[in-house]
Amino acid sequence: MVHRQFHKRGFGKQLLKFRLQKLRTDFPGVDIMLDTSQHTYRFFERFGFEVEHITPDGYGVGLDRYEMRLN
Repeated sequence: MVHRQFHKRGFGKQLLKFRLQKLRTDFPGVDIMLDTSQHTYRFFERFGFEVEHITPDGYGVGLDRYEMRLN
């Protein structure tokens, strides 16, 4: 996670790219899945993740859980 103060500076993008490359190297052919909220799922969509399921209030009242898979 990147502190809100440092959003829009490319840190999250670089961290995600590093993690994805590491996963692809260490675990080739494995599906990459994550869960996040309605506040951040669009960030992951930019990298090819697609929403598979949404659980309203999945993390608490007003905070939905978005399950995503990289395609």
